[in-house]
Amino acid sequence: ELPGGAIEVIGIATDISSSRAAAAALAASEAKLEHVLKAVDAYVYVLESDENGSWLTVSASPNRERFTGGVVIEGDASRREWIDLIHPDDRADVARQVAETYVNGTQFEASYRLVGYDGVERWVLDRNVPYDTGDGRNVRLGLVLDVSDRRQLERRLQSSVDELRSANAELRTLRMQAEQQARTDVVTGVHNRLALSEHVALALGHG
Repeated sequence: ELPGGAIEVIGIATDISSSRAAAAALAASEAKLEHVLKAVDAYVYVLESDENGSWLTVSASPNRERFTGGVVIEGDASRREWIDLIHPDDRADVARQVAETYVNGTQFEASYRLVGYDGVERWVLDRNVPYDTGDGRNVRLGLVLDVSDRRQLERRLQSSVDELRSANAELRTLRMQAEQQARTDVVTGVHNRLALSEHVALALGHG
């Protein structure tokens, strides 16, 4: 306000073309990344530890519901929700590995069952690694793969191996029985001429 009562406006105009272009490029990159994450079968997530040492899911790829079998009604996509979906028989083992690797700052890797909201039991391979943000935050980058088909194949393969072992054991038994019958008289049960020839040959071989 000037002494005479007039109003004078003083302003600054700044060229923000470069920053707008950078923002547009970043938005385009994020859109491409989201498209890629939707296309792949993996679930990508980012965990961050708060001041109490609790791990929170701060970022989750769009296809999380492929693994959880749907979206929880409350819209919760937290770390706690994911852990609650782990099969009860696997939860303790996963918790033990988390305690070991997270404290030591090493890679976490575990295969466990996830029971989705749709009731389907899925085998998943969960990996995450510590990430240095440069500002002191405790962050881990993770990737989850659905390995249900592989586990089914492994079970079928193990079943086939077990069947082969059982068949081999039965064949060995039958062979021993056949060899015994070939050297034994059916009526009397005593050794026959074949057994005698073998015994004589063995004795002569030893002098």
